[in-house]
This record gives sequence, C-alpha cells and structure tokens, in this order.
Amino acid sequence: MNLEIKLAKVKEAPIVHKLMLEAFEEYRLLEVPSSALNESLESLINVLENGSDNVLLCFVNGEPLGSSRFSIKGDSLYFSRLSVTPHARGKGIAKAIIVA
Repeated sequence: MNLEIKLAKVKEAPIVHKLMLEAFEEYRLLEVPSSALNESLESLINVLENGSDNVLLCFVNGEPLGSSRFSIKGDSLYFSRLSVTPHARGKGIAKAIIVA
C-alpha cells in the first residue's frame, strides 16, 4: 500500500468535500446529524483560502481516501472533519492522518 499524506491545496477542495460527504453520510439520519453534511464546497474553499484551517489529504495508491481539517491555537492542535471513505475504513488511514 503506497500511502501519501499532504496539505490540500484550494484546487483540491472538491476532492476533500466529496470525501467528507461520503464519510459522514451514514450519520445523516441520526437525531442530531453531523454538521459536516451541511457544509458547502464554497465554505470549504473559503476556509482553505483564508487559512483558518488547513486540510490533510490522504492518497492510497494515488486514490484520495481520507482527509482531516486541523488548526493550531496556542499550544494545541485541533482536528475536525476527520473523514475516511467507507470502503477504505479499517486500513489505518485515519491513524496515519493523525500521526502526520
């Protein structure tokens, strides 16, 4: 398995957005569904352009399978929207993103 994790660029926002929606879809029917399902592509692009968050994007054998937003505030590192597409779960992708 060839794993590559890199900072996402604004032009990759559609990939990140698609991964996030795929990963959170199973939570749509919960009493309180994830707000990730309501986030627009435009909102994500804005986040990447203004630098309020960064995004790690994970490719396995060249295919985008996971992502996570993160920000640094003071001495703390905050992760959000950790997303792994359902068919790729259980392969250590989320762990690899966090470690990166």
